[in-house]
Amino acid sequence: MDRKVPRISIGLPVHNGGRLLEQAIRCHLEQDYEDLELIISDNASTDDTQDICEEYARRDPRVRYYRNPENLGMVANFNRVFMLARGEYFKWAAHDDSCAPNHVSRCVELLDDTPTAVLCQSQATLVDEEGRVLQALMDRHDLCSPDPVRRFHHVLWKLKKVYILFGLIRRQQMAATPLLTQNVGSDRVLLASLSLMGELRQVPEPLFVLRDTWSARDAWDSATWAPENMGRPTLLYWRMANDHAAVVRRSDLSTAQKGLLLADITARYGVWDLPKLAYDLYLGAGEIVYRRPYKTRAASGGSWLRRW
Repeated sequence: MDRKVPRISIGLPVHNGGRLLEQAIRCHLEQDYEDLELIISDNASTDDTQDICEEYARRDPRVRYYRNPENLGMVANFNRVFMLARGEYFKWAAHDDSCAPNHVSRCVELLDDTPTAVLCQSQATLVDEEGRVLQALMDRHDLCSPDPVRRFHHVLWKLKKVYILFGLIRRQQMAATPLLTQNVGSDRVLLASLSLMGELRQVPEPLFVLRDTWSARDAWDSATWAPENMGRPTLLYWRMANDHAAVVRRSDLSTAQKGLLLADITARYGVWDLPKLAYDLYLGAGEIVYRRPYKTRAASGGSWLRRW
């Protein structure tokens, strides 16, 4: 029989993360808020990830370890740990990030005290692969405005890094979103969706450590080579604009509020990012001609004209 349902569910998707995985597991099991479960979904790793996870699952009953028989892709694995979650609050954890022992408790405290908030994350510190501090991330994401239009506008225009998605989120509200999709930028779209449901709050202390190993190419490749995206042009910015608009259209906002936000999205993509939309069409035409997705800039040696 399962132990009582924990209040906090932490979902850790991983693929071949053995080198840094133990640190991520330990920092969450050593939180001073102990009413939690750690859900690990191993995406068919071929390194020592499985051995590490099974050892921690034997040591601590709060660890729930699952291994996918085949690699589901990054997005599907991230969504899977959420679907396995049972707690009132949910937190994603990357295998190469870490957090202070009071990270969870401080976020719980703020969410408990603020029923109108749907997400809470602390300020963060960016480190390199060896753990050396690169910079303090002081982005303001304490979006406490009662107006969903203002919150959405901030996420759409002003939010720089999206590490706040690794904060604590109310599971019920998260379940009402499409979660992550197989489009580049779906993390920003998810945050935009959450911003319409409630406040995004910030603990004013750097309790979260973000490791600078994340590659935009990883996210791009995961979406580009997803089965449902094969055979159609990538059209990165067109899809992001459409996904943001879909969030607004399916929301419970008034017609006037929806009109304001759709105009805001048009200004963001149709005016500010118009050159990017045009370049998307140029690259999309090349994809149709060559019948394969173009590569990322990093993979093509830095030349935007040699992407195919």
